[in-house]
Amino acid sequence: MRIRELSIKNFRALEDDHYFEFNSNITLIAGVNGKGKTAILDALVLALSHLKEFQLCDKN
Repeated sequence: MRIRELSIKNFRALEDDHYFEFNSNITLIAGVNGKGKTAILDALVLALSHLKEFQLCDKN
C-alpha cells in the first residue's frame, strides 16, 4: 500500500486544515520542536488502524 495524501484537521499540534501529498518513494518530515511531526505520524496510525480507541500519551 502506498499513501499518496493525508488530510488532517484540528489534530493535536496541527490546528486548522492541513493537506500533505506524498509523491516520491521517500518522504522526509522535518521541523522544529512542537510543530506537529509526531502528530502527522499519529494521524497516519489512527487512519490505518482498525482500533476503536486510539490513546495518545501526553508527550509534553
